[in-house]
Amino acid sequence: DVSRRDTRFNLAVTIAHRNTSTLSQVGLQVWSGSLVMCDFLLSHPISIQEHVVVELGSGTGLTAIIAAHLASVVFATDNSAPVLRQCRDNIDYNPSTSLFSPAKVH
Repeated sequence: DVSRRDTRFNLAVTIAHRNTSTLSQVGLQVWSGSLVMCDFLLSHPISIQEHVVVELGSGTGLTAIIAAHLASVVFATDNSAPVLRQCRDNIDYNPSTSLFSPAKVH
């Protein structure tokens, strides 16, 4: 059971993504599971505070960007070069709203 803190976040996240894609580039879409995970992390920030997070199948990187506001280090992974490029670009799009340095998300 994860304790819930009433923590307010004022975040604006900018990402590039596709509404549809081929199977080989499915990671270029934002999946509803990513939105649910982001909501959980923002509602339960203590669950990953000061932890190292490894996100498998990061896709657009949205969850990794949110996790980076809370965790010590985030490793964002995927298996497609175009998807990883988009993930890195999305991380780079958010330096002013992020609490992490570019070296915090790998």
